[in-house]
Amino acid sequence: SWATLATVWAGIEPLSGRELIAAGAEESEHDIRIVCRYLPDLTTRCRVLFGARIFQILGVINRNERGAEMELRCTEQGTK
Repeated sequence: SWATLATVWAGIEPLSGRELIAAGAEESEHDIRIVCRYLPDLTTRCRVLFGARIFQILGVINRNERGAEMELRCTEQGTK
């Protein structure tokens, strides 16, 4: 069962084809970038609920290494 780690404001956008190629991934409309405030306990073992959409976290990036903002690379799993 899942529990809520935090509720935060976030921006969500699909990754461009160029970004996916640079990352060595196949292009998919379900590859997403989510940007939110820094949460030290957020890992790839967590998931993101955005409205009714559920995203699996594939990577967590501490933007600018300042502990202020995170970028999550995700793939959409479906809806709840």
